[in-house]
Amino acid sequence: MLKTIAAASTELTQFVDTLRLPLNTPQHRHIMQIADGLITTQGSKTLSALYRHIVGDPCPKSAADTFREAPWQADNIRTPLRRHLIQTAFEVAEEQGIPIIPDGYTVYLLCDSWYSAASLIGWCRDQEWHVICRLKSNRSLDDVSVRQHHQRHKHRPYTRVRVRAADEKRAKTYLVRSLTGKLSNLSDDVRVFISQRHNGDSYPRYYCCTDLSLSANDALNGFLNRWSCEVANWYIAERLGWADCRLWRVEATEKFLMVLWLAMAYLEYRLVTEAAHTNLADVIRSHRQDHAVRLLQQACTMVLQMGEASQVLARYTLTPAPT
Repeated sequence: MLKTIAAASTELTQFVDTLRLPLNTPQHRHIMQIADGLITTQGSKTLSALYRHIVGDPCPKSAADTFREAPWQADNIRTPLRRHLIQTAFEVAEEQGIPIIPDGYTVYLLCDSWYSAASLIGWCRDQEWHVICRLKSNRSLDDVSVRQHHQRHKHRPYTRVRVRAADEKRAKTYLVRSLTGKLSNLSDDVRVFISQRHNGDSYPRYYCCTDLSLSANDALNGFLNRWSCEVANWYIAERLGWADCRLWRVEATEKFLMVLWLAMAYLEYRLVTEAAHTNLADVIRSHRQDHAVRLLQQACTMVLQMGEASQVLARYTLTPAPT
């Protein structure tokens, strides 16, 4: 098989240069090579696997030392990246003729049960925002777990709610019961929705909404908008290599995670700013296609210059992983 990266991606280089990361030249080079490799390569995303795909055979140990030994912090990427993304969001909104949060609009925080702590919900309400979130079955509503509420209200009438799928091409009907009360450590009433896939469902899902004016249909369909977070998490874990991260020290792992988010931010940036792309998969295909063309051009040029192919094959052929 051929290697995949003959030179740094022009588009990725331009994106990272805009951030003006406070890194020295070797650190910057390794960050670029790793981010590019995470997007371009397929299969394992360990540092050794990534560096085998780069023409010139750079040393993966130096890349590992960039995370384990080099004196830089995750904030060296996090802070400039955050600033750039916020600025981009304002620019896109201005081009579309809308502010980020238009006057008269209500803000809703959508989160899974891992993030539905009373402290977070209370903080959002202090900002006059609303929350729609999943609840674990042991959360208490009026000092009774929502699981027990489900058992107690099994014979109560339910509402049929049609929830659209993420692709918006189909919808599924759920059987929903609504309760109003207070969650532990919260002063305001909330609405809890008990959602079943069918009658007698032993494992219903529980949702909380702080906006009592929303119907079950509006709240559950609104909650679906957090699906983009799941898509981003899937790409981070499965396509950009978070699942392949080895056990390093916490500081090194945090640095590597920021490189993953740098790669993800680049993909999202191109998706928003280039009309040719309709989803992240399109952006990845385009990025890989650019690398394939560049690799072929370099290999063909080298063959014409040398007049034979053996050295070209040695340079551009993927070296098998050591056994």
